[in-house]
Amino acid sequence: MEEIVRCSRCILPASLPSVKLDDKGVCNYCNSFDRSFGDWDNVKEMKKKQFEQIIEKVKKQNAEYDCLIPLSGGKDSTYALYVCDKIYNLRCLCITFDNGFLSDYARKNIRNAINATRADHIYYAVNPKTMLELYK
Repeated sequence: MEEIVRCSRCILPASLPSVKLDDKGVCNYCNSFDRSFGDWDNVKEMKKKQFEQIIEKVKKQNAEYDCLIPLSGGKDSTYALYVCDKIYNLRCLCITFDNGFLSDYARKNIRNAINATRADHIYYAVNPKTMLELYK
């Protein structure tokens, strides 16, 4: 069996076309992250300010929605909705792609998150027969 060469930090395989390892075995994605966020304590305020500048620019466009949030019912997307709606007062459109494996628990979380915010929400589902063909 051939050994898979991986990034020493994130374990991405070096066989992926976009992954390049440096002389320490660290991939280009980890190095890019370090350049942007490596010294988080010193850059977090600058990054927050950049984010808030983007938000102000978006709000000035006066569109029907300020942001699109892919909502899975998990903690990350639910928190993203919370931050956008409650902290930054953005007009949010959420979308959930139901691939046929969305759990009842996730559906309940989605319903609760939408009811707790001002966001609009779209469920998108493909015919189950079509999904089976796509999975093949």
